[in-house]
Amino acid sequence: MGFDATYSVRDIYYPRVGDANHTMGNVCRAGFFIDGKFAWLDDAAWERKLGYAEDSLVSDVTLGHPGLGITVKFEDYIDLARNWFIRNVSVTSPTGFAVGRVFFHYDWFIEGSDIGNTVLYEPRHRGVIAYKANRYFLVGGQCDSAFGISTWANGKKGNGLAGTWVDAEDGMLGQNPIEQGSVDCTVGFDLGSAVPNQPRTMTHWLCMGTRLSDVTTYGQELIVSKGAETYRDRTRTYWQVWSEKDHRHIDEELGHGVTDLYRRSVLTARTHVDNRGAVIASTDFDITKFARDTYAYAWPRDGALVANALDRAGHEDVTREF
Repeated sequence: MGFDATYSVRDIYYPRVGDANHTMGNVCRAGFFIDGKFAWLDDAAWERKLGYAEDSLVSDVTLGHPGLGITVKFEDYIDLARNWFIRNVSVTSPTGFAVGRVFFHYDWFIEGSDIGNTVLYEPRHRGVIAYKANRYFLVGGQCDSAFGISTWANGKKGNGLAGTWVDAEDGMLGQNPIEQGSVDCTVGFDLGSAVPNQPRTMTHWLCMGTRLSDVTTYGQELIVSKGAETYRDRTRTYWQVWSEKDHRHIDEELGHGVTDLYRRSVLTARTHVDNRGAVIASTDFDITKFARDTYAYAWPRDGALVANALDRAGHEDVTREF
């Protein structure tokens, strides 16, 4: 998953790091509707503090919007073992609110193309499924203990149509059951009301797979049965333990601050290494806007430099496939 500076999702890579990009660098929006006012995350009024949980690949992001009167906290992560993108969201207002809703939008270019895509609402799993050929994506979640999305929109884009995200700005979605071709989708979650300083929480997920059962039976149903916090905790702990290898001499000789930088560097390098061995130069897709090509290549020289650094850091398990 790739984010831009506003904390909007830009890139969804599956099943390999750097290939294929199912959004082609286009903005996938997240927005908030509070008592008749609305703002997407790319609104300039947001005050942003972007970061990670200590020594982990779980995000720790705090956003504040004076106009909406809310503070939003995100904990986002890819599960360590499964193809799930999970977002834990907390919304707090010092004055409270009567109506609160959260919206997530996805601009689909499945397998790098906006031709022949399908989005549909699936009532059994109370989510939207996007698919083409053997690529499936389930867009779901829950608000507190209420399972499933609260509302949705499936629609066309292009040829003068902006997309379903525009539909969300009045706080309501049209609930079209299915759309095909060049499509996008938006889902919404009803937070209800909140008293002053009462956090309202919800969890959103995107399950990815090659079969429908990958995203339903072996995707969303596992998250619901075991609880999203189970996968958050194991993912956070795994990366904290993984990044801890071979660090004591750095801590002793150069101090805690350098150790923090070292561990963050190792984790950042790891995000550019596919489990099959490819070491990618960069996953940022925005370079295509002017170069008409990505930087998501596994060059032997560049990969060898990264692999050598990871070897010296004690992570031969990652570099062995390279």
